[in-house]
Amino acid sequence: MAKIIALYINELIKISKKASVYVILIIMLAGMLLTGGLLKYAQDKTQSQATNPNIVQLTKDDMNSRLSNLQSQLTQTTDKVAAANLGYQIDSLNKAISMNIYLYSDYYISKAILTLADYKTQVNTLQAMPAQMLTQAQKDNLTLLTSLIPRMENVIENKDFNDYTAIINQVINANTDMTQADKDVQLEQNNLRLKYNVTNEDKNGLVRMQISTTADDVISSIGAARKSLNSNLDFSASASTPVPLTSERRAQITDDIIVYLKQLDTGAIETNNFTLMNEILGVGTFMIELLLLILAGGAISQELSTGSIKSLIISPTKRWKIYIAKLLSLITVGVIAAIICYLIGILVYGVFFGLSSIAPYIFASSGSALSMNFYLFTFAKLFIGLVEVAFYMVLALMLSTLTRNTAASVGISIGVLFGGSIAYTILIRLLSGEWLKFLPFANFDFSSKIFTFDPSIAAASPVSTSITFSTIYIIAVIGIMFYIGLDSFNRRDIK
Repeated sequence: MAKIIALYINELIKISKKASVYVILIIMLAGMLLTGGLLKYAQDKTQSQATNPNIVQLTKDDMNSRLSNLQSQLTQTTDKVAAANLGYQIDSLNKAISMNIYLYSDYYISKAILTLADYKTQVNTLQAMPAQMLTQAQKDNLTLLTSLIPRMENVIENKDFNDYTAIINQVINANTDMTQADKDVQLEQNNLRLKYNVTNEDKNGLVRMQISTTADDVISSIGAARKSLNSNLDFSASASTPVPLTSERRAQITDDIIVYLKQLDTGAIETNNFTLMNEILGVGTFMIELLLLILAGGAISQELSTGSIKSLIISPTKRWKIYIAKLLSLITVGVIAAIICYLIGILVYGVFFGLSSIAPYIFASSGSALSMNFYLFTFAKLFIGLVEVAFYMVLALMLSTLTRNTAASVGISIGVLFGGSIAYTILIRLLSGEWLKFLPFANFDFSSKIFTFDPSIAAASPVSTSITFSTIYIIAVIGIMFYIGLDSFNRRDIK
């Protein structure tokens, strides 16, 4: 063991003297800073577009144009019922203009104004019909809407969100065309908006522009999830062609609801920090991968070409100890580089986006919602993502031993890294079958299997593998490559 440690320290000293290590680390720092700056620029640009005075003016012009069009229609209408109904729409636009709000936004006052016009239109239409022709349901609806009109007018004048919700819920409960399950879904959404005061009011301008996740989005997601559970259909792939829920997917949707509710309770609504950090650390991870490919690809072959390895071979040291020491030194460099990457990532994020409003990672476990500190989550996710890096590192080390050519081992490794991923993407689109699970690229993404509630995770791969299968597979493949490299290093003559 003492000999391995001595060899290990010697390998670290040799690596520390390589200029390429520091060059790549500097490039990693610059790349992560540049990525953070570009992401900040994109975010600011989106924000400026959302608050652009031109947009505010466009919304005003839109309402004035609609108002002019309706007034033109009114002058050409001779039917009293139609004229009255047009008048209600004109009144709603005038009201919105006078209140300086956009009538067609998600703001509850805007919806209240439109709803009031709709109630008046329905009442006017029903009253114009002969009483003997009305069904009992129509009579009941007429009575209900007549009683709700003054209440809705009061909601608009006094901005009473509580009564607005009560009115909408009352109408839902009175709707005989809806199933109780559908009613429950809508009632839950309305009550959640009331509970968390989700009024969708834009306090900075005439129109609310969505540029990030909001509490209303989370509540809408809860409604969509409830709809899936009630209908036993999965709408995630396509709203027009849903598929029956599997037991696994049903459990996932149930857990999603638990997480959504926890987000509302804790106020951890905006989760854009996960995506931003994922982009920044992605650059760093790629540079770590490149660094280890270069180091591993030349670990054996470069020393063979320079003859420096002969001093180790002729000494009373078993070759497997040399090989182990080189592998351990590469792992150590990877871990140190990952820690540096993590620290740079936090620094870059803090510089460009601040660290005061970072949402925690919220997940479901055993029917309960739990949270993990964002920094701990980011650290864990980064190191779990290094499984793929370890695969390519061992591959490069094996090729360095087999080919005894640094350019070939590094070139082939990089070729597999890029070309293999592209080939895999093409294969899963053209072919199908269980054999696709045995391609290494289908088993790298441990993060999506462990952190299933990470909002930055992309769509799931068409090739589904369990975490157990992927773990066994990756360990086996890395073990085989390690053995091949070690066996070649032990058997082949070194001249």
